[in-house]
Order: sequence, then structure tokens, then C-alpha cells
Amino acid sequence: MRYLHVVESLRRGGMETTFLAMLRIFRELEAVGSAAHDVLAFSDGPLRFDYLASASHLFIASTGEELRGVLDRRYELVNLLFDRCAHRLAPMLLARGDSAIFYSKGYDIAAMYRMEGGFEWRAEDALLCACDGISFTTPELARHYAQSPLRKTFLEKAVEFERFSCVPPVSARTPNRVLCIANLHPRKHVVDLVTVLRLLLHHVPNVELRVVGEGERDWIQSEAEAAGVAGRFVMAGRSDDVPREIADCRVVVLPSQCEGVPTALLEAMAAGRPVVCAQVGHIETILTDGREGFFVSHGDIASFADRLRTILIDPELASRMGDAGRATAAAHDVRGIAARYLESLRATAVRWRSEES
Repeated sequence: MRYLHVVESLRRGGMETTFLAMLRIFRELEAVGSAAHDVLAFSDGPLRFDYLASASHLFIASTGEELRGVLDRRYELVNLLFDRCAHRLAPMLLARGDSAIFYSKGYDIAAMYRMEGGFEWRAEDALLCACDGISFTTPELARHYAQSPLRKTFLEKAVEFERFSCVPPVSARTPNRVLCIANLHPRKHVVDLVTVLRLLLHHVPNVELRVVGEGERDWIQSEAEAAGVAGRFVMAGRSDDVPREIADCRVVVLPSQCEGVPTALLEAMAAGRPVVCAQVGHIETILTDGREGFFVSHGDIASFADRLRTILIDPELASRMGDAGRATAAAHDVRGIAARYLESLRATAVRWRSEES
């Protein structure tokens, strides 16, 4: 069996990094020589050498000629992992008609617009109907799309549980730090944390708030300076060691306006850290208010500060929430989800081959 998995780039990110872990597990689960798992990326990135070591072959291609050259290798199944990959490559695949098409549908921008009632993109519905198999991150997401139950499966959001569950528990030496792991896109509302920190400092004078993520940060830093909290508000940029970042904090916060099921929250929960986040998207599929952490209405800055204060001043509560979070994250372990994922890919390829013959 020959599979081609298509990602948008080889940059570090939630999906790119998680799928890399899945790819390694695919290779472990397959009998030696029984399957090839090639990867196509439209652009390069820092994960290139990791993918080279894990994929049967790695291709970086973007022009029509380059893409056709990759597809000429003949695959039983092409797995499209991002919406932009799907909309770019599916027409070419449908015209060729020599591969089953599997769409790994997650919480991309189009999906989030749809579930928030913004608009439904009919081109996406047409694409899904043309695919031979579809995975949805959650049943909640799938409810927004009318698809045949014979062609769809639910995989749930995956986390590298073993990697993050090894993070040491909070101790007396752990900094009194709140951590936010997010890219600096406006929808993440990281700038709200400036005011959250200002309010929090009234009750927890030695607290620090650390933001890990890439993007335009000058304006957020200027807001921190204007609020007089720049000394306690750290814009750390990208980190290659997320477990270490989580190890050096007591609670993880995410003030986003729009989310699906954030990888960063599952990583924090696997590491035994309580979380405080906006009640948006489908975060409720992994978090129960008062159990693994707290929900706050988006934009309710005073409540964000209050919930963080509650956790920081009550170590026993924080410990209970951390233990509950670890138990929840264990159910999302990437190993189990990767095995179900591979079975769905294999079944789709076999069904397509029988229908074509």
C-alpha cells in the first residue's frame, strides 16, 4: 500500500507536529515493507529533517509540474491534511482518478466560520462529497456537515501524552508563572492578557505572565509598557521545548475568540497543569468547568484574572485540576488515535480499490 500525506508546510505547529508523531507510529504499526508513507509539503520549514527521518519519501513541491511529478508515483490513497491542501490538490486528483482521496477535516478557518454561524462555503461541501473518506476531529464538528456515515470517522484531537506526562509536577521551586502558548494572530486575543496581568498583580504581586508564540509582538509589548506591567509580561517568541515551558509554569491560559480543540490545552493538561480559557468553539469536548480548569466568557477580562488568582493561591485545587486534566488528556493519547487513523486510511483505500475494479 502506498500512501501520500499532504501538509501545507514543514513549519512547527499543532497539526504539523502532531501528524509527525502519528507518522512515526504508522511506520511502527505497519509490517516492514508492507506500506510506504510519503509526505508532500507545499513549502519547507524547520521540521524538514524530522519528516525526512519519519517518511518513506519527503517531497517539497508547489508548482503544477512539480505536483504532477509527485502524483505520477501512483498512490492508492492521498490524505489531505489541511483545507488549503485539499482545495488545491483535489481537482488534480479527481481529474486523474487513480487514487482514493481522504480528507482529514479539522478546525480550519472555514470550519470555524461555519460552526459560529458565519457562513457555509458550498465549495467545501462539494469537495467533501467528492472524497472517498473523511475524518472529523470531533462528532461536534461533523454535525455541521452532511456526509454519508459510511465514509466518515471521528478521531478526536491527539496529544503526545507520553512526552508531556513526563513533565515534573508543580513544586515550591516552580515559578509563579502563567503561561500562554499561542501564535499572535488577532483572534487569539493575547493582548487581553496585558489587562488580565494588571488586575492579577493586585492579588498576586510576584506573578509573571509568559507568552510563547510567533507573530507580530511589538504592539502587544507596547500595550504592556503602557499598562505598567512590561517587567512581568514576557514575550518569549517561538520555543522548541514546549514541555520545558509548561514545566516552568503553574497554570496555562488561552483567551482566544475562536478555537476548535487547541493542542496547547491538551499538552498542558497532559503535563498536569490546570487551564483557564475562553468558552469558545468545541473546547468543551476536553474541558469541564471546575474540573480540569475554568471556562470564562470571551472578553471577560476581570473573570480571567479572578480564575487565575483562584488557582494560584490554592495549591490543592490546582493539584486536583492538574490530575483531572492528565486523566482527560490520557484518553487523547496519540498512539491510540494514530492506530484508528491508519485503519481508516487503509479501509478507505481498500473500499476504493474494490469499487474501481
